[in-house]
Amino acid sequence: MKILLLEDNKKLNETITKRLKLKNYNVISFTDGSDAYENITEGFSCFILDINVPNIDGINILKKIREYCSSNNHKCECRVRCDKTILRFWL
Repeated sequence: MKILLLEDNKKLNETITKRLKLKNYNVISFTDGSDAYENITEGFSCFILDINVPNIDGINILKKIREYCSSNNHKCECRVRCDKTILRFWL
């Protein structure tokens, strides 16, 4: 599975990337929203987005992912983690 990770905290980004790669996931990580935004159409199966990042925030990137999915007949599911609760939304 190819995963796009957007996290501007470099230490956290490295930790998440390392843990996912240990599970044999193909992870491409970004620390800047603009860079992640430019790559959303590159065949990712999963997006892990921080909301508050430089240049383009995670919410606007999520909107673009949703547009891309709907225009290409892909199913898009969003899970938002808030503290210890995971809320599930179908977009």
